[in-house]
Amino acid sequence: MTVGTILALVILIAFLVTLILAIGSYAAYKLREARRPRPIFQTATEFQFFERYLHTPEAQASRERRLTEREEAGELGRPTGTFTLP
Repeated sequence: MTVGTILALVILIAFLVTLILAIGSYAAYKLREARRPRPIFQTATEFQFFERYLHTPEAQASRERRLTEREEAGELGRPTGTFTLP
């Protein structure tokens, strides 16, 4: 066998292996697409990860009460770090 024949054989084998890998990859892609989960929500207005927050008067009163308690305790406006100026 000459060097030219060996190189041609290497190129042919590399081409065939590439072709087989490409066909295998496409088949794996099609199998994955076939078993893709169905959409959970039927309409586009439904959210998958978030819940809509409905503001209620009770929630507003609770928030205001917590802010008042913090202000009375002196927790608001105070820096939270331990850094002090000289």
